[in-house]
Amino acid sequence: MSEVAAIILRIDAERTSEFEAMFEAEEIPIWDEYTAKGLFLEASLTRVEGGSENPTGTYGGGPAGIQDYILHIVAADHDAHNHHDDDPRFASFLERRSFSNLRRHSSFLEHRCSSARPSAACSSTTVV
Repeated sequence: MSEVAAIILRIDAERTSEFEAMFEAEEIPIWDEYTAKGLFLEASLTRVEGGSENPTGTYGGGPAGIQDYILHIVAADHDAHNHHDDDPRFASFLERRSFSNLRRHSSFLEHRCSSARPSAACSSTTVV
């Protein structure tokens, strides 16, 4: 059963370019490899530009000085998710992230019960 991980990352607004460049250079190649192997069915990083935690109504998606991102992965199963989390390249990325003023982030493991796609039956979702 597929597993969905949704993570809200909170990055210092002044460090978004650095974060996005590092993510593109280091995490996207891992995602490409995992997708080619069938371990990831979907993967995306989305910059939030509004929402309920944006009290000023300005772009940025979070409180003043914070840029929120939604990291969304649909892994083939829980083992595929763990395989990524145990990948030494991912561990290295996490250790070296100098933008680690991540403040706080939210994670979720979900069980998908409906989808716009007719073939998507209930599946497990992880929100981290």
